[in-house]
Amino acid sequence: MIMMIKNNLTTGGQGWIWIILAALLPLNLRAKDIYVSQDGGGTTNSVAWLSAPNNWNGTAIAPGDVVHLIGTLTNSIVIGPSGGGAPGNPITLLFDLDAKLSRPTWGQFSAYGSTSALPSDSAIYCSVYAHDLIIDGGSNGIIECTSNGGGGAFTNHCTGINLLARGNVEIKNLAIRNLGVYYGTDLWRPVFPYFTNKNGTTNWSQQDVYNNWPTPGAHVSNENPATFRYMPASTEGIRIQPQASTNLLIHNCTFDMLANAITLSMSAGLANAWAVNTNIQIYSNSFRHFNWGIGWLQSTPFTLCYDAQVWANSFDDNANWNGNPNGRDNLNPNHGDAFILSCSGDGTGPATNYNMRVYRNYFGSNLTTNLSAWLYQETTKDARFWQGLKIYNNIFRRDLPNLTTTSALLSMNGDDVLIANNTFIGTNNAVRSIGPPDHGTISTSSGVGIVANADGARAPRFYNNVVYNLSVAVASWVHLTNPMTNVDYNAYYFVNRPDPGPYPPDGNQAMIWGNQVSGSGLTVWSGWRAMKNDLHGTTNRISFGLNFIPLSSDQTLVGKGTNLVAWGITDDFAGNPRASTGAWTIGAYEVARSTNSLVPPFLKPITPP
Repeated sequence: MIMMIKNNLTTGGQGWIWIILAALLPLNLRAKDIYVSQDGGGTTNSVAWLSAPNNWNGTAIAPGDVVHLIGTLTNSIVIGPSGGGAPGNPITLLFDLDAKLSRPTWGQFSAYGSTSALPSDSAIYCSVYAHDLIIDGGSNGIIECTSNGGGGAFTNHCTGINLLARGNVEIKNLAIRNLGVYYGTDLWRPVFPYFTNKNGTTNWSQQDVYNNWPTPGAHVSNENPATFRYMPASTEGIRIQPQASTNLLIHNCTFDMLANAITLSMSAGLANAWAVNTNIQIYSNSFRHFNWGIGWLQSTPFTLCYDAQVWANSFDDNANWNGNPNGRDNLNPNHGDAFILSCSGDGTGPATNYNMRVYRNYFGSNLTTNLSAWLYQETTKDARFWQGLKIYNNIFRRDLPNLTTTSALLSMNGDDVLIANNTFIGTNNAVRSIGPPDHGTISTSSGVGIVANADGARAPRFYNNVVYNLSVAVASWVHLTNPMTNVDYNAYYFVNRPDPGPYPPDGNQAMIWGNQVSGSGLTVWSGWRAMKNDLHGTTNRISFGLNFIPLSSDQTLVGKGTNLVAWGITDDFAGNPRASTGAWTIGAYEVARSTNSLVPPFLKPITPP
């Protein structure tokens, strides 16, 4: 370096100054490793040191640094005033081997009817807008509660990670679990009396409280209702409020036993300065025992999200949240969903979601009756707030037996929505009647393939889908003003069509189309075709192999679908390529007639497209 400086001296002072600056800048941005344990000691700092605002000053904790979390940490981590690193030089919180954030409860007491948690009710939270930040669970990082919920000492608000996000935030490789242990009731499980009083005892079931609220009855006469302990919906794994955020990634995490695993609640913009969020990706995560797997909420005005992707996630087994007392209508009318997509704005201004893609996700097979939908896409203001949503290559399964009330596997609305190459699988139970709406659901034994709620927008395009063994293939809601007309190349098959039943013995599918509330418009295959739908569709028997992958010898699905490369779809559920020209296989899997190999349906680690 000295030789370079001497040589540059002969070229003039300007060259000499440039060399000095180039040499010094990397010294400031050079990453260092910082080690943090609960109380510090040795070569480590304490959690209190890590959370001290003055240490997020660009020197003690600087852009590019890696903060290693060591052992069991029982205090919350507060990301300080800088909020993160710099573009290209993020600050990383890395869980070293066997590191975890663990304590009996992270949050505060939750009175009945209280649904809001504070940022400080979290294991990790940020006091400002986070940016250029990575939270990496490493090989086995954990965030957990050990005594919050049913059977525990607490029923508190708890959040694993709570951030305001500005941009370049990544959360990965974490297991977030047991933030809210709850067991409700349903048709095939006994009542679990985990609704406790202020002393932590379980003298009554949640049904007792339902029956006696708000007038105390025999079981609750000596208790102050404000001190009831119950499992709040604000037990959340990750809660992020994006504000004009670019590049928000959540991937390769597991969520188990908590109310809402991931909640994205968009910050409001202004009429002349919309809050624009782009490239939000949620992928390769596993969700179990939850009320909401993913809650995507654009419920504030002047928010625009575009080019978001939710893909390769697995949602299953949430029966424990049936009967959640926090779902009592006058206190918290939120229904449960594996994945809820909401874009409503509010009374002061609109919101827009453009070109979102939801693909290669696995829903089921043991999701439960309390859901409104496996995937529930809605707007309460104007369906045209949704533009260009694409839902494809997903598998929706419902295998639980003897269901008497249920919901849609997919509920949707919006403008220019494409629903393609999905596989909908149901049970073979008898058909139940279509009745009054219950949070916008269909009352059938095994769900519906799709509920079309256009609300004045153009009806969806529905191509290359398999609807197998469902009571209703397609049903409309009250507000469907534009009938579905872009419908073709779909396959419908009902294994055990109920007989006798209210539908004509026409084809194998019990019902193709119906109106949820009035019960009018019920039709079967011939009536569906008469409406110019599915002119290339079929109700022929389907030859499935293991895990509902079509056999290569199948004559109904293989090579019978239309090519949708023009829509940007290039692969199938398992990531195998679809043909750039020629016919496709109908459904989530692409199967070549010349091979008999089956692609295992488990989700493989994959990189973003």
